[in-house]
Amino acid sequence: TAKAAYPDALVLNIETGFARSYNAYPYGDYKTDRDFILPFNMEYLDSSLFTKAKVLGILGDSNAIVYAYENLPDSSTMLSEDNFENRNIIVLGNKEHNFITAFYQPDGINFTSVQDALPIAFSDSTGNQYDLLGRVLSGPDLGTSLDAPVAMTGYWFIFPPFYKNIQI
Repeated sequence: TAKAAYPDALVLNIETGFARSYNAYPYGDYKTDRDFILPFNMEYLDSSLFTKAKVLGILGDSNAIVYAYENLPDSSTMLSEDNFENRNIIVLGNKEHNFITAFYQPDGINFTSVQDALPIAFSDSTGNQYDLLGRVLSGPDLGTSLDAPVAMTGYWFIFPPFYKNIQI
């Protein structure tokens, strides 16, 4: 995804001189088992999703909303509208390209995903086209960006200890 969206981006070279395979996940079956590397207070476990389901969490003061990567469509880019803490948001995600991102939705503007045209990921009803970072790449608002809520990607188990009101 990064190479397709940003073909001129600088990337780290995996030829580091160290005997380590950067093409292989180094923690064995950690992503799929129920064990934790570090001690974890089990009272915070929430079985609403698999413990280590990869999610994007949009974070408020006491509330959160999470979007699970496993719920994305297999090959197309999904764009959905939602509301979080009385603000409209759009959420864009693609399982094949392994991303979910979210932006505040300006009033009166509708958005649609753009399929297979990276770096263009979505467009709006005023003629703007955006990249994965919410930057306008072409259109009347060229050079501007959408505002984004505070968000982070992580395993599901990291959110319930901090947020009692989580919407999935």
